[in-house]
Amino acid sequence: MNFYNPRATIFGRNAVKLEARPGEALDIDFIRAHCPALFAEVPHSSRSERFAHIPTHEMINALAKEGWAITGVRVGGSSDAEKRAFTKHMLRLRRVDQLQPRNLNETLPEIVLKNGHDGTSQYHLMLGLFRFICMNGMVVADSVVGDVKVPHRGHALDKVIEGTYSVISHGQQVLDRVESLKQIVLDPGEARAFASAALVARFEDEVPKSLKDDPLKALKSRRREDEKPDLWTVFNRAQENLIKGGISFDAVREDAQGRQNHIQQTTRPVRSVDGDIKLNRALWTLTEEMAKLKGGA
Repeated sequence: MNFYNPRATIFGRNAVKLEARPGEALDIDFIRAHCPALFAEVPHSSRSERFAHIPTHEMINALAKEGWAITGVRVGGSSDAEKRAFTKHMLRLRRVDQLQPRNLNETLPEIVLKNGHDGTSQYHLMLGLFRFICMNGMVVADSVVGDVKVPHRGHALDKVIEGTYSVISHGQQVLDRVESLKQIVLDPGEARAFASAALVARFEDEVPKSLKDDPLKALKSRRREDEKPDLWTVFNRAQENLIKGGISFDAVREDAQGRQNHIQQTTRPVRSVDGDIKLNRALWTLTEEMAKLKGGA
């Protein structure tokens, strides 16, 4: 397992992704330095007086008192430079006593909190899972565990804290589901069908032709421990590869003379807040549907 320092990845339009060291939480000053949108003291000027502004950092402080720590942050970019200090953001939080894994193959529940100070998002709480061996965070489909959404009005702070405990109360139920998914083994044809559907979830109608022809590239293992054929592991390989990008494929480009040239490219990581959640949930739903087909519902 590769250990690394807290990392800030900056994409186009000032989109940012922060990742904590394994077994640690992100320092609030580190977050403040890279993600000012979480610390906006007033809402964007487009918001009306009815918009109850509670800065995300106040929510962080309240949850910290309840024993929650931030392990990851993603902030969406904006073509409007003036909006970048207010834009949509997503946090991953884990109980302080669960920051350090008992073993590298452990999976633990997290809270995924989405918010925005520009009117693009209300407080949105979801259940997530974090798998240490690949340092990868997942979002559980809302068909499995219901979300909690809190509008920007009234006693939002109290409702978010209440919602956090409501969502995390389903953590053991989902961990039990993970164990059942590990018992479902896919044959090569089923794995290929899963990979094809996962690529459609990521690219919709724009799946590169070479990946359509060889969808198993989406299931390439990045470590020896992930070379197993069970549904949980297959899902994890697809999720990691499609979220993080880096899948190589053959693209065809025409030059000025109309000649076709074959170019090796790699898929891009998912950079947006909503794109991350949408793809995570689509892949989880796909996994549940495959389980039903295999008689493991």
